[in-house]
Amino acid sequence: MIDFLLWYLVIFCLGWLTFPITFCVFSRLKDRGFGLSKVLGLLVWGYFFWLMNMLGLSQNTPGGLLLAGAVLVIISAICLRKGRWQELRDWIKDHRRVILFTELVFLVLFSLWTFIRATAPEVSGTEKPMELAFITSILRADSFPPQDPWLSGYAISYYYFGYVMAAMLIKITGTTAWVGFNLASALWFALTGVAAFSLVYSLISGLGRSRETANEQDGKSTNLVWSLLGPLYVLIVSNMEGFLEMLHSRGLFWQTTAEGTLQSRFWSWLDIQEIVQAPTSPYSWIPERPAGIWWWRASRVLQDYTASGQSREIIDEFPFFSYYLADLHPHVLSMPFVILAISFAFNFFLTFRSENQPGISVFEWAGEWFHGKTIPLQNLTIFPLLSNGSFWIAALITGSLGFLNTWDFPIYVGLFGAVYVYQRYQALGWGWQRLLEFLTFCILMGIVGVLLFLPFYVGFSSQAGGLLPSLFFFTRGIHFWVMFLPLLFPLCWWLFSQVNKGNIKFIFRRGIKFAALVLVGLGLLSYLLGWLGVLLPVIGNSMLGDGAANPLAEKLIQWGNLFYSVQGITSPADIWTSVKLRVTQPGTWLTAGIMVVLVWGLLSARKKPSQSDQEHVAGNNAFILLLILLGLGLVIFPEFFYLRDQFGWRINTIFKFYFQTWILWSIAAAAVSVLLWKSLTSWKKSLFGVLWSVVLLMCLAYPWFGLSMKVKGIDLQSLSLNGAQHIEQYSPDDMKAIEWLVEADDGVILEAVGGSYSGYARISTFSGLSTVLGWPGHESQWRGGYDEMGSRKEDIKQIYQSNNWDETLALLQKYSVNYIYIGSYENNTYHVNEEKFIRNLGIVYENDTVRIFEVPESIYQNIEGETLP
Repeated sequence: MIDFLLWYLVIFCLGWLTFPITFCVFSRLKDRGFGLSKVLGLLVWGYFFWLMNMLGLSQNTPGGLLLAGAVLVIISAICLRKGRWQELRDWIKDHRRVILFTELVFLVLFSLWTFIRATAPEVSGTEKPMELAFITSILRADSFPPQDPWLSGYAISYYYFGYVMAAMLIKITGTTAWVGFNLASALWFALTGVAAFSLVYSLISGLGRSRETANEQDGKSTNLVWSLLGPLYVLIVSNMEGFLEMLHSRGLFWQTTAEGTLQSRFWSWLDIQEIVQAPTSPYSWIPERPAGIWWWRASRVLQDYTASGQSREIIDEFPFFSYYLADLHPHVLSMPFVILAISFAFNFFLTFRSENQPGISVFEWAGEWFHGKTIPLQNLTIFPLLSNGSFWIAALITGSLGFLNTWDFPIYVGLFGAVYVYQRYQALGWGWQRLLEFLTFCILMGIVGVLLFLPFYVGFSSQAGGLLPSLFFFTRGIHFWVMFLPLLFPLCWWLFSQVNKGNIKFIFRRGIKFAALVLVGLGLLSYLLGWLGVLLPVIGNSMLGDGAANPLAEKLIQWGNLFYSVQGITSPADIWTSVKLRVTQPGTWLTAGIMVVLVWGLLSARKKPSQSDQEHVAGNNAFILLLILLGLGLVIFPEFFYLRDQFGWRINTIFKFYFQTWILWSIAAAAVSVLLWKSLTSWKKSLFGVLWSVVLLMCLAYPWFGLSMKVKGIDLQSLSLNGAQHIEQYSPDDMKAIEWLVEADDGVILEAVGGSYSGYARISTFSGLSTVLGWPGHESQWRGGYDEMGSRKEDIKQIYQSNNWDETLALLQKYSVNYIYIGSYENNTYHVNEEKFIRNLGIVYENDTVRIFEVPESIYQNIEGETLP
């Protein structure tokens, strides 16, 4: 309880310290960015703390945290100059209801998810150990970059900014890392929810600056309640798989054959793993499965198949699943900052105006932006944007996404570029120059975003290896609708309702042209590269000629064979089979294509917005359309291409792209649900309300059953945030040793090596000491290969098992080992020769089942051998 209160107090103060900044830079949003202040404060504080450590201007200490906090305070003070302090006070006085409601939303979300984490706090399973290892390594580091906890001698090669911010909060509150891990999960849940609440509130509220009447005050209260749809859609609403689990568990749509077996055309047609199998009696409305975890399947709805019919697992996580699983993975840690980026893009959108006016100097333009005035855009060129504060803030926010979850960086740079070009289009009309401006804007913002976080990129490597055409890998329509039904329903209804208000012929004419260009263009390019891929072995063999060595030809053959293997192709003719499958299963591209037609047609039909409140509110629709369009791009692209990585298929591309689509579309769905309810009348309103409620209830089945399972039979006395309690319970000697190591001098520890998603690397994970090698599979993903690992796995085995002390000592020196850990995992993995350590080294810690030997620096002095830098 004390830890929870300390975290709440710190983040509460951080939000208020940052509010002068958000009040300034989010001046066009209805709440002046109050709901975003905690998120922006954590970002700015974390950025300066990390940067000063990287530049050697500070250290990873509480003093360094306070120094970075002082920078934040100075920036806030600067934002209050020139009468802003009085303006801020007046705004707070007039908007107490907004402030209290927002703080209540945050507190409720933080308390709720802290309770949920307390029901099962163990930091074990899936990738939680990896994420805790990053946090403990950062906590232990004297300065940055922090050491890779699972590859001694190297810095972390991963997007670790989120772990830096989590470690900062752990350090400033004095919380243990394994308690802080669970509080970080709850805090990020609350930050995401309150940011979504703030953004939806601004999207559905008017932008008028005049004094509000009593009726408008009542409307504002209503909008606050409606804005709760933001966190509901983003965090709680889930895909339809939970509802299907309920039907499956009840035994619906199954028939008994003459042989007494169960079969079902419906479940076979759905083709979702596990629920395609017949349920076992007794049947129940509550999802359960004798073998396996029923709630896991919702994150694996999609299935890809090779040309040979071999199944490929696809990850399609959505926010509730991710928080329920409770991995602090980068896609989770980036969520509040993604919504911060969307919110600033909306503020950016609102700041421009499109009336034709004489051009002004860029410095006057920047000054008008800073004082909350609208900005003429006609004579503004791209590069003077560098003199504008909003551009740099946008670059900082989007640049941070590259350090938080690199996949997100180009996506939200693209959103800012789309906002910029859309406003240029509104002012100047369409032309190929707009496309050039979009590319130039995105490249410029991308470069600035990278430069702001350049020290991170210097030591970063990735497994990404270009793009591959996705011939046989595409999403079936039924899987697409199961995944996105709660979002597609309000979005499609709203799009069609908007079309009915405009010039239908113009909208469809413009939309069909663009949709055809996108879908046909991507399809032709994908299959053109696919043909090239299947012809590579033919080209390579023809280049070999008389059999003389030809490295290029051999490489072409190798690439071609790899392409054949990944796609399951046996001959070039299989490509036509792929085309046939796409034509006969058009659900996804047909749905996405129709939505592109509507969105692009509506954007093309937009007129210059007037400044009246009513039309200004309607003008927000254009931004909602941009969110929908960006999400469509993220679901259409992997239908034709995917990012090549060590897996070889779309598993990560779908995961990363669909997750961002969920965020974009859930914000849009929350806003349009309110707009539809307010604008529809008569039977249309009733019909929408009934269908919307039914869809929402179906897609709340998953969180309902999931949370019910969490709290069922829970003993309140057993609630705990201690993520190490499973070690305390099942391996108490390991836990005592870990507690000793946490207080011991820093150094490299040797422990047993094992597979991913296991209990191996537990000592380095919980102590923060760097080990020689942790999970090899994950290290290869982080670094794009096994080169850095070299022979470490075999060397570790040799150190434990060798009878030759000189050979052992040379290997210990090679990796600069300071501690040798011998516990249950080591004894079960190796034939440990402990005698050589007893004879030559001292035992610094010992209990019933654990011994820790220290390797003093002096023992290396007379030994020659290779050492790591």
